[in-house]
Amino acid sequence: MALAHSRSLSMDEVARHLAANNMFDGVEPMALETIAKKFHSKTYAAEHNIVVQGEHEGDVYLLISGSVRATLYSPSGREISYRELSAGDFFGELSAVDGSLRSTHVITNEECCVLVIARQKFLNLMEEQPKVATAVMQKMAGLIRFLSGRIYEFSALDVNCRVRMELIRMAEIKGETSEEGVVIREMPTHQEFASRISTHREAVTRELNRLMKVGYLSRMEKGKGLNINDLEGLRASIECKD
Repeated sequence: MALAHSRSLSMDEVARHLAANNMFDGVEPMALETIAKKFHSKTYAAEHNIVVQGEHEGDVYLLISGSVRATLYSPSGREISYRELSAGDFFGELSAVDGSLRSTHVITNEECCVLVIARQKFLNLMEEQPKVATAVMQKMAGLIRFLSGRIYEFSALDVNCRVRMELIRMAEIKGETSEEGVVIREMPTHQEFASRISTHREAVTRELNRLMKVGYLSRMEKGKGLNINDLEGLRASIECKD
């Protein structure tokens, strides 16, 4: 596995990436130039652990290219990926805020470039820039809501409904509206899909095939994507288990 290496970005480039990120909305340009000096950049190869569960390390990462997944492992070694992050997202802030061990692994799906800020510099930044602190709190609130929703899904929905919920989530996050419905151009493999909803690949394959048979889904003529022909119908088909 290739190690991370530094990627030389000028302070102007770093400041531009910060200015384009929601975390720094409302921060004055002159302040951004100063903040940029607190960061350094790194590039990671695909399938590299940026964050490792259990480590006592508090750096915070801002993803500027590529995508990563937040992952846990079962005692048997099965990967359970519960969240994906893409360019513009930041992670690592929980350990930075409370000083505790890392609670999850964060693994690259592809080559990724990140901006990194050390824990103490991040804490100082939140004190110096209330708008940044507010953005961090809003992100944490969003994470709590997301994880609360996942707890509900695992508790109240059977596997087939969890497959449909994950399709709906992908449609909402990266779907493209078309005349036929909503297009998801880049689908995960069935194994990756299964790890997101805590099931096995065969269950995902069966349910996707069934949804195609009844007309909720269809394959795109080119590429690995899917078309959701009836998103509202798919949403209405989800029922809680008794």
